[in-house]
Amino acid sequence: MTGKQKRALAVAGAIVAAFLVGFLWQYTRATVLGRELRATQDELALERLETTLAAATVHAYYGNFETSRQLMSQFFTDAATVPAAAPPAIRSVLATIQGQRDELITSLARSAPESGEILADYFIQLRVARGEIEGQGPTGDPTAGRP
Repeated sequence: MTGKQKRALAVAGAIVAAFLVGFLWQYTRATVLGRELRATQDELALERLETTLAAATVHAYYGNFETSRQLMSQFFTDAATVPAAAPPAIRSVLATIQGQRDELITSLARSAPESGEILADYFIQLRVARGEIEGQGPTGDPTAGRP
């Protein structure tokens, strides 16, 4: 091999090495950003669930039972797709609420005044599970207001 060929080979090798370094750097960066995006999307899904439950609670307290019923229906639909990465405490509270789906929807459809209190207790339980507040609920009893 001549000196010119060796030099051309070295330049080609350097170009390939530079490409690989750049590719690995970008791949690593994209992977990290992808994980952060997924975590942010999971957190957003939980925030939306909490917000929907809060809105349903407020509407029930003000006697807008049909709006509250519609919001709870949306809540149950969204709760079925909770991210797999959700903490067990949150999954447990959501499972408890899901277990009361028919009773809650029926209670709201019948314009039962106690619906707001029941939803408020579930809202507080969800916030406690998310670590946003401490305590059990307005009465201190985690089962208060439930049939």
